[in-house]
Amino acid sequence: MTLLDPSTAGPDGAETFTISTSDSGKPMITGSSLSAITTGIGWYLNNHAHINLVWNNLTTDLTSAHLPLPAGPETHTSRADYRYYLNYCTFSYSMSTYTWDRWQKEIDWMALHGINMPLQIVGLDAVWRRMLTSDYGYTPAQADAFIAGPCFQAWWGMNNMEGWGGPNPDWWYERQTDLARKIIARERELGIEPVLPGFAGTVPSTFTGLTGIPSLNQGGWCGFNRPDLLDPTSPQFEEVAANYYRHLADVMGPSRYYSMDPFHEGANISAFRDKIADAYLAIYRSMDAAAPDSSRWVIQQWSWAPHQYNALLVPKGRMVVLDLFSDGIQRNLNRYQGHETVWCSLPNFGARTGMMGRLATTIDSYFATAASDSCNLKGIGATPKASTRPPWPTIYSINCLGSTPPPISIHGSKAMPPPATAARTLSPQQHGDSSHPAPTTAPAPSRAPTRP
Repeated sequence: MTLLDPSTAGPDGAETFTISTSDSGKPMITGSSLSAITTGIGWYLNNHAHINLVWNNLTTDLTSAHLPLPAGPETHTSRADYRYYLNYCTFSYSMSTYTWDRWQKEIDWMALHGINMPLQIVGLDAVWRRMLTSDYGYTPAQADAFIAGPCFQAWWGMNNMEGWGGPNPDWWYERQTDLARKIIARERELGIEPVLPGFAGTVPSTFTGLTGIPSLNQGGWCGFNRPDLLDPTSPQFEEVAANYYRHLADVMGPSRYYSMDPFHEGANISAFRDKIADAYLAIYRSMDAAAPDSSRWVIQQWSWAPHQYNALLVPKGRMVVLDLFSDGIQRNLNRYQGHETVWCSLPNFGARTGMMGRLATTIDSYFATAASDSCNLKGIGATPKASTRPPWPTIYSINCLGSTPPPISIHGSKAMPPPATAARTLSPQQHGDSSHPAPTTAPAPSRAPTRP
């Protein structure tokens, strides 16, 4: 049984769930929000019924399962307002061809782990194709030459490359639009607010030639040509951004969170001279115009160059900084100058295919950071380059553990008490990984999707 009771929220409205026994003698989850309820269900299944839904066993038949009653009421209050999930790369390495059936299971898995702000870029290709063809005179073929194929949309979405792996067939854009709407509707049914791809000022490298609107060259990235960035001092910046957000709303609807990462991974800034700060402020203002007052710019801190700290010019309360590799690089989060920050675990990249090393160190690192009074830590997240690898979902259990690290040690590492017995072990399938897709000296053969 479940009960939604907002009055059970913790201090400052912190989401809270209680596991108890109902008057009819059944296990009962009471939560202050939908997300609190689903998190409580996941905690009960894992820590009381010893049923752990994992990526190669995302469903289970509970009709014959033993669902024990708790010894007494058990209450957990969230210590993180933001529980972030995913990485642009996950959408290419793991999710590029997920069907709606697979996405439903993934979203339910998110809800059971308390995730409340996952990245959602499915349908970004449809947004761009609509805008370029309807507002700027691009032919479908010209738009398709800018949009990457499914397995490369992560780096296209982060403004590192254009066109690689395409062109995509017409039916693909229809599929992605339909899938995006289903994903977002399901997430919101479960109290999850998606992080949508906002406008980072990026335009095709052909944009100025076809429209006359000024843009600036960003150089290359790992042998690929980068898209251009609109001149942030141009009066057309606001117009292009407004058109982008109009098409984004048509495909995905509005959101509280928008992801933008200008100058990602070493963009050439020589063409911008003294316009770097202008670029960040123009990006922020265009988001604010599209979604005023309550919207947040969600930005990845990933190997920032000094000029990228201009992002912090955005007003406090309107930006969330994802410290993308908190478990690997111990940074002083005070460097974000009071902006809301999310401590993130990035377990697999650069040929590392899983979470390795001392789990206790990772857990202690989060609690030590959270103990700082000045870093404005507001969340916890997992940002894997590829999913279906153990055991980083453990990161989300930290959210429910109170103010100190758990004392229990298993095989030399602290773990979430009490330990659950998984219904099945996680998949041993190996996912080769590298930091970037390797370019070739000759054009790659078309890898456009084929209709299933």
